[in-house]
Amino acid sequence: MIHQVDIENFALFERARIVFDGGFNVLSGESGAGKSLALESLAAAFGGRLSQERIGPFGDQIRLRVHVALPADDPRWQPFSLLGIEPDELLVLERQTGRDGRTSYRAQGQPIPAQPVRELADALIQYVGQNQMMRIFTAAFLLDFVDQY
Repeated sequence: MIHQVDIENFALFERARIVFDGGFNVLSGESGAGKSLALESLAAAFGGRLSQERIGPFGDQIRLRVHVALPADDPRWQPFSLLGIEPDELLVLERQTGRDGRTSYRAQGQPIPAQPVRELADALIQYVGQNQMMRIFTAAFLLDFVDQY
């Protein structure tokens, strides 16, 4: 479970923290409050697309940090263990992206490639942004759905 997301210099956010409790969580607020940006930053932290335009005016890089509760015996630790990272009860992932376009990932403070982070994202989150659900009405999506069953 994702416990916390720390956001630095992402679009209009100088610094922000989202803390999730167990169970169902809701981000709510007025139009323009930053709900979509907060969710976009979460997707970016897990290796999602990140435009250089999202780097805010508060520095030269974006820093996104996610705290994930993951029991030490959880098989999702395996890709990280292969990189020399000891399983713990809390996995701390970080992504930094600079104006020069360079991106780096860290797990427990150690540099890692992006692939294990993206694989973990597939197992942990499903991000659907505004208007992305419209794809369910496309012929390709419907055919794929029917073919699965």
